[in-house]
Amino acid sequence: MAMRITIYSRIGGGSVDHNFGYCIFSHWCTLSPKIDHKKRYMPADTNFFANFDKNPFHQYLGLTLIDTRDDFARLRLVIKDTTPTGIGGSVNGGVISTMVDMAAVPAVFSNLREGSEPAGTADLQVTYLRQAHGEWIDAEARVIKRGRQLCTIEVEIKSDKGVICAKGRVLYALRTSEPVIRKEGESN
Repeated sequence: MAMRITIYSRIGGGSVDHNFGYCIFSHWCTLSPKIDHKKRYMPADTNFFANFDKNPFHQYLGLTLIDTRDDFARLRLVIKDTTPTGIGGSVNGGVISTMVDMAAVPAVFSNLREGSEPAGTADLQVTYLRQAHGEWIDAEARVIKRGRQLCTIEVEIKSDKGVICAKGRVLYALRTSEPVIRKEGESN
């Protein structure tokens, strides 16, 4: 069966407009293609959640992933002698901002839409409310809006006594995964 395959590309990150899209490839072929999406960075393929605690940077800081569900994640930082400190022996502000960023990622990945792949943090804002002290601190991240290209995540940093020490907001970018055209019977 002959069919025409046409591939459109977005220019400058904008969306494809069907009236003004740019055709970069068009060809008649006799394949019976199965169109699928690449899952290069999909959490299920890379065991993202299972390997989170094994990441050397997370181990250095003492970060562990303690809870995930759709659009939610909680990280814990157990405070040790090696934890970078700030004023008055509190947890360093850079560590707190890292926790905000790191907590947003599993919250986004917990409910990643088919055909989307992560593109990284687009914006990060942190408001420090008080010093973070205690045996541990948690970062609780909630996706409050999931768009086609951006997710908005709110993060609260709480002490072991439940006191909110900082609030953060992360914009996490997504991109449409590239279609992969395969012949029938061909697998990943």
